[in-house]
Amino acid sequence: MLNVFLNQKATKVIVGDTHQQIYGWRYAVNSLEKAVYKTFNLSTSFRFSQDIADLAMDILSNKDDFAPQKLIKIKGKGAATVSDTKAILARTNLGLLLAVEGADVLKSTGFVGIPLVVAFILVVSLINFLIGSSSAKWALLAPIFVPMFMQVNFSPAYTQAAFRIADSVTNSISPLEPFMPFIIVLAQRYDKRVGLGTIISTMIPHAFFFLISWIILLVIWALLNLPLGPGTMINLL
Repeated sequence: MLNVFLNQKATKVIVGDTHQQIYGWRYAVNSLEKAVYKTFNLSTSFRFSQDIADLAMDILSNKDDFAPQKLIKIKGKGAATVSDTKAILARTNLGLLLAVEGADVLKSTGFVGIPLVVAFILVVSLINFLIGSSSAKWALLAPIFVPMFMQVNFSPAYTQAAFRIADSVTNSISPLEPFMPFIIVLAQRYDKRVGLGTIISTMIPHAFFFLISWIILLVIWALLNLPLGPGTMINLL
């Protein structure tokens, strides 16, 4: 990917998906279809399997009812490990079982309250080095930790706030960060010697600063029992 970008003679590269038009309801136009440029289709994905690709093609084919379009065949070469795990959790209720048993262990050991949330943030921030996608991590962890933390009187919104802190702080130092290649390409415009190690070593102080800062802010928020949003508190009761 880096070689492709570094060898481009064009001064501007536009990346987008013509099928994603989430702001069409407020009269946004699809600028990708109006610009005149040479098009290269990215038709192979390593984030999902061929089953997901076939389903996506079936859904996109229905767009012909609104406007005829030439569809590009999608190839899925990714492993379906996260999808398989989600299916197992859903069909066997294993996530609920782990949540109940985990809550019982937390209550019996007295490991609840702020120490539990801080530990959760640290664990998820480490998982970020194994699973780059935020939605994939949440889909995997939410069925277990949301009901588990509800058993110890934490609202789902509080669990999600802790998750978002953990997920955001280590993105800049994770090799699996999807935008890492673009960050490296941009940095190499100013210093050709910049590589993955340079970016990570530079961002480590920032990551730790934001991790500590966000944890302190969340702890203060919990101690003051401030609402997380309209009608949403930290504790259920």
